[in-house]
Amino acid sequence: MQIREDEVRHALDNLYDAAALAENPIARRLPQVDARPDPLSRALHLRTVLMEAIEVLQPCRPAAFRSSDARSYEVLSLRFIEGLPMARIAEELHASRRQVYRDLDHAIEGLTKLLALYPWEGKATSTPAFAAPQEPPEPEDVLDDELQSLSPHSGPLDLAPTLQSVVQTVRALAAQCQVNISCSPSDTPYTVFANDALLKQTLVHALSALIRHATGGIVHISTTIRQAAVAVCLAATVDEDLLQDRGFLSAQKLAEVQDLAWCQEPLDQGRLQLVLELPPRESRVVLVIEDNRGAVELYKRYLASSREWQVVVAPSPRLSFDMARRYRPAVIILDILMSEQDGWSVLQLLQAQPETRDIPILVCSVFEELDLAATLGATAYLRKPVSQLQLLAALQRCLSH
Repeated sequence: MQIREDEVRHALDNLYDAAALAENPIARRLPQVDARPDPLSRALHLRTVLMEAIEVLQPCRPAAFRSSDARSYEVLSLRFIEGLPMARIAEELHASRRQVYRDLDHAIEGLTKLLALYPWEGKATSTPAFAAPQEPPEPEDVLDDELQSLSPHSGPLDLAPTLQSVVQTVRALAAQCQVNISCSPSDTPYTVFANDALLKQTLVHALSALIRHATGGIVHISTTIRQAAVAVCLAATVDEDLLQDRGFLSAQKLAEVQDLAWCQEPLDQGRLQLVLELPPRESRVVLVIEDNRGAVELYKRYLASSREWQVVVAPSPRLSFDMARRYRPAVIILDILMSEQDGWSVLQLLQAQPETRDIPILVCSVFEELDLAATLGATAYLRKPVSQLQLLAALQRCLSH
């Protein structure tokens, strides 16, 4: 596959400009990206491809730290993931600007060659890994790709308003199908840890499928506690075609993406109950205080596959204390170089307040100030760029502190 270096450079320069990224020629040359149904999803998937490719270029042996490949990876990551200017990168790497530009050119050359072999399995191969599809992908395949690219951003969620919104969304469909929706009132205000938008989508698809296949004229919704999890139960008498309903299958896939337990339970007289179990508020929260979108997305991607961590992002460092007090995170990830407020001030504020001083703080920064961070109360310190293994290990150290 022919991909030019100028196209790769243009894509990296516009990594967070969805419109420009969707129009980049690379988006048309990579079949998996071109198969996306709209410009926004093409841009998001191409961004994911580029960020994964950058990570593949990272040398895996510590001994290679000062090698040309290691420097090239660092320049690439700092320039396009962290968004640092070239002058700052030269300062951070203790190299001349001329050397940094040479390393960047070398990195883009390597990235271009790697993209020509996409998709890879852990590392680049010597031959192209795919051939261009002869036919448009099936809708189910496109849905699977879309769901796999999601990185759900979860947080504490009051379940009652979410259920009310779901019922309101499907009410017209229920009336059209002559089905009544019955909700058992609950005296307990259930708070769960979930992504509100994805949870609504899951419940809307499941409830819509039950409505379309209900034979008894009623669908019943209830909430209860099951083994410390909050369970949403949808019950109805349904026909046998329910299990092949696309909405029903979509709800299952959405539940899987969110790592939510999903089961189907037969009840008496031919009734079926769908049960979706949601994690309670006690799930471990990591609060990210970072104004670099690339770094935030990287942390989300690193932690997306782990059921142990739920990522909450502070929209502004000035809200750090309020969010820490509200979410009571198990660990805080804190950047130092931020435009609205410097990380040292945030660190001192969090350490000065009784409500937050006991929360472990992991500082992730391009600066090498381990001693200063420790004296100000930081629990652990990582120098950017940060790998997935480094981040997970540092979070575990914070928990055992």
